Amino acid sequence: MCLSIQFDCREHTALSLDEIGNKEGCEDDKDELFIWSLCYGDFGGIGGGDKSFSRLLGKKIILPFPKSKSGVYGFTKEEKKKYVDFVIAEFMGLLKRNRKSMLIL
Repeated sequence: MCLSIQFDCREHTALSLDEIGNKEGCEDDKDELFIWSLCYGDFGGIGGGDKSFSRLLGKKIILPFPKSKSGVYGFTKEEKKKYVDFVIAEFMGLLKRNRKSMLIL
């Protein structure tokens, strides 16, 4: 499953395209995982107080990690378990010695 980011940003202005130094038209770019277009236009008198607009419209697809890195059982390679190396008998002997010294104190 992929993640899709979609955007549609619009700006209106009371200035005409000539006043802001733009021409009516669109620029666009397309790739395997994204597409966008940036358009400038004139309302032609139907925009109320606004004379021109710009619009950025696009989509970006974000692919998931491979299944081997998902952490889901059956897809990931199990790592060898690590164990601590110590001998319990040595630990028990150390515990007995500390108890005796604690009783003397």
